[in-house]
Amino acid sequence: MFRTETYARYYCISYKNEIKVRNNHQLTILKAIAITFVVMAHASSPLYISRLSYMLGVSLFFMASGFFFNVKYLNDEATFVKRRLKGLYIPFVKWSVLLLILNNLWFNIGILNESYGNAAGGVTHPLNARQWMQSLWSIVTNMSGYDVFLGGAYWFFRALLVSSIVFLILFKLLSLLPCYHVERADTPDMKDDAERFSPFTLIATTIACISLSLALWKTVCNLRWTGLAQGGYRELMGIFFLSVGYLYNRFYKWVVYRFPRHSLSLPKLESPIDGTPVTFPNRLRFYSTTAWVYTKKLARSMHRIPVLPILIPAVVTALFVAFPHPSMATRARNVSEVLALAASGIVGFAFVYNISAVVNRLLNVIPPREGCVEGRNMIARIVLYVGENTLYIFGWHILAFKLVSMVKVGVYGLPWEMVGGHPVVHSEEGTWFWILYSIVGIALPLCCVYLSGVLRRRYFPEYSYVTLFVQTGKAFSATAHGITVGATVAFDYICRGARWFSRMAVLTAHYLWIALCWTFGWLVRGIIGFWHSLIDAVKSGTDVDDEE
Repeated sequence: MFRTETYARYYCISYKNEIKVRNNHQLTILKAIAITFVVMAHASSPLYISRLSYMLGVSLFFMASGFFFNVKYLNDEATFVKRRLKGLYIPFVKWSVLLLILNNLWFNIGILNESYGNAAGGVTHPLNARQWMQSLWSIVTNMSGYDVFLGGAYWFFRALLVSSIVFLILFKLLSLLPCYHVERADTPDMKDDAERFSPFTLIATTIACISLSLALWKTVCNLRWTGLAQGGYRELMGIFFLSVGYLYNRFYKWVVYRFPRHSLSLPKLESPIDGTPVTFPNRLRFYSTTAWVYTKKLARSMHRIPVLPILIPAVVTALFVAFPHPSMATRARNVSEVLALAASGIVGFAFVYNISAVVNRLLNVIPPREGCVEGRNMIARIVLYVGENTLYIFGWHILAFKLVSMVKVGVYGLPWEMVGGHPVVHSEEGTWFWILYSIVGIALPLCCVYLSGVLRRRYFPEYSYVTLFVQTGKAFSATAHGITVGATVAFDYICRGARWFSRMAVLTAHYLWIALCWTFGWLVRGIIGFWHSLIDAVKSGTDVDDEE
């Protein structure tokens, strides 16, 4: 019989700490690259750059989210949901409502208009009162109704929120099944695989298979997940990428990135001829084990060379860009597009993850700026700052594009209404403007975040969300108290005015009645006097002068 040596000694504490520290900055750099892809995709970049950006931009975020998923949330679901709502739902509602409030203002200043829209010819229109209230209702209740021109990337918030919560629910339900918790033999040969092939790994694999199968079924039969854009295709693929990102985190430790330069010692394999019967099962077992060991050694040896882990996924990614170029922005029309999106997302994440590892190493090589307190150079600080604030870039880069659109309209003398083009000005002039669009789309939101942070630290040093809620509660209480006091005072003055008015009305009516009575009395007395004079004149028989 043969035995294989265990590789458990390579998973030491120092290596795990090294992986943890490296992945911390590495994933931040990966998110910076991903948001750059998203911005370049919306900036009307050249054909192949646009294809690469649309193919990798959003799927990288889903896989990075799955990469960070922690199984501790299976026993603390409330914390996971709260964090997702705080990180996705709250920003979506705040920014969507702000754009909704300013919707008609954009038309007055030319940011939006009813003449120019997206490349397909669609335009937007000012909202009346009913449409405004309906949009507000949709934003709050089901995360829709947002401004599709200025908030065109906001679908990502709902897709990631729904995918994350459904992924957690499936993970929780499958973890309750006993079939995933079968006891395994505790032998030295199994220790290396015990961590990778744990119940959680098998559960994530099952979720990936289920979500991909549902996406294929939905595409083939043209089904819809009611209430979600594109019938839930983005959400199903998001669940798949979350699962794959979690698996990538667990299996990446098997392919060691910084392995010692000396080669590994292969395990001694005993021949099935020596001491064992020469049978077909024994030979098959011997050769399959030998192939597995050499495959593992080849993979680890390849990963010692920084070029190959980048070159191989780069070639595969280039093939996907050249031919199928799938994207999560559009709905799949057939099975091949679904499979192409799944495969390109996995290969693209491996490609960008290794690129970020190289970038991380290069940024650490560059000496820090003299006097830098944080111990990192300026380029590293900028890259990490981009990766840490991807949410703000995601939310506001399309609005930042309008500044570049104004410049382009002014440079080439185009009609001002073309500023309302979504997401950029669509014209044959200035095709190189996509570079300026990309730079401003990233830099302007970051400058706003940085300035707001400076102002907050200077004028509100004790600012926090708890303080914000407390101050908001106090503001509401003060406002309610002021409204109550003001209403009481106003009601008192209204009552006093009503009493004064009623008194004046009574006095006016009284004196008016007296005046009428006097006037009527004088009139009656005059008529009576004239009548008596006429009677006296008739009796006396004297002539009455005409003047009298």
